[in-house]
Amino acid sequence: MTDGQQLAAIRTDLAAIAPGKWQRAADADGEFVEAMGDMGEIVPICRIHPAASEAERRFLAAAPDMVRFLLALIDRAADTVRRLRAPAEGQDGSRADS
Repeated sequence: MTDGQQLAAIRTDLAAIAPGKWQRAADADGEFVEAMGDMGEIVPICRIHPAASEAERRFLAAAPDMVRFLLALIDRAADTVRRLRAPAEGQDGSRADS
């Protein structure tokens, strides 16, 4: 799978879990991550093992937000690269490296 294909798959998966609002919760059986559904319903999606570290617990609950942040960072970087490459075009619209 190419980098582009993998990024596209990540974007598709992120869209599929929309709105992608996850949070940590707990009940008598322990801690878990729950997701808010399209209609505002709360759906438990995974149980957290008691031996999981605090960082692992935060990572699980924040995963959709982190993926959104990283995709936005990639998009901004790609836009910057495109903008920096634009001056490489010749006066007649042809690429300077062609």
